[in-house]
Amino acid sequence: MTKKLVALVMALMMLLSVTALAETADTSDWETDNFEDAQLTISCPADMAVVELTDEQTEAGICFATAAADGSLSMAVYSFDPEGATLADAQAEMETTEGYQCAANQVNGIDVVGYDPATDKNLYETYDAKHLEGKAVNKAKLQERLGLAVDPDVPLIGMVTRLVSHKGLDLVCETLDAFMSKDVQFVVLGKGDAKYETFFEYAKQRYGGRMAVYLGYSEQLAMQIYAGADLFLMPSKSEPCGLSQMIAMRYGAVPIVRETGGLKDTVHAYEAWNGQGNGFTFANYNAGDMCHVICEAIDLYHDNKGAYAMLQQRGMTADFSWTRSAQEYRNIYESICR
Repeated sequence: MTKKLVALVMALMMLLSVTALAETADTSDWETDNFEDAQLTISCPADMAVVELTDEQTEAGICFATAAADGSLSMAVYSFDPEGATLADAQAEMETTEGYQCAANQVNGIDVVGYDPATDKNLYETYDAKHLEGKAVNKAKLQERLGLAVDPDVPLIGMVTRLVSHKGLDLVCETLDAFMSKDVQFVVLGKGDAKYETFFEYAKQRYGGRMAVYLGYSEQLAMQIYAGADLFLMPSKSEPCGLSQMIAMRYGAVPIVRETGGLKDTVHAYEAWNGQGNGFTFANYNAGDMCHVICEAIDLYHDNKGAYAMLQQRGMTADFSWTRSAQEYRNIYESICR
């Protein structure tokens, strides 16, 4: 039983590691395998082997495991009674939490040494949560580099992403004119589907001096956007874990995200009445809902600097390290093996 559980966990972690790699890697030469029966698509470098499991193997893995993890890097682990379970039963039950007991909710980490605004050589000036003067310098230098009006009082929204549908680009296209009608600047870095690249190219011409677009990927510019942005937009349709929102918070950019997967686990909605939260969120995959929270974030930046600074500090001082994650993984495995 234990060997089967360990094998299942290791397979899941290998798959999830590939998913995390795909967040930032150049995937142009990757191969894709579609597993229709499991409703699963795996993309990975061509020189990595992908093993396809049969329905029987998948069913055995689910039925004999002590716990099952969903397809999220948040690693929500549910204990369940395998007696009499079938693959169809397990899939149906995983769509709700009925029949499962939530054992743990694990969020993966980021490299807090590599992603550190206090030491990052990509930045114009380093800074930390206690000394934010350097962040203001990075914002001004980023605005200057990208041809935006250099203005510390205008909130700058950043977006570093692949330009593909499941990253929520349809919502951005639908709402761009609405939120750009406010006093805000917008920077997009990414590459992907031609329709989105064309849309953003035309959009930046309409909003000259207020919107900048870089079609491609530059590690240096990406880190300068994290450092220079006041807000970070990540409206994904699906997001197994998401690294960008954690990097953004570490660099002092307050996140605006859709409540899905790891985004929901790491970003908690700001509540004006009690001051709780560390960002802005919306639940439904809906352009109107997204536009509403973007406008809320912009208004907060303009009208309540104290509340904005509080959200910024919470993100910069949060523990997103792998040290924390590793201990939580250990706790999960030890609880399962008791």
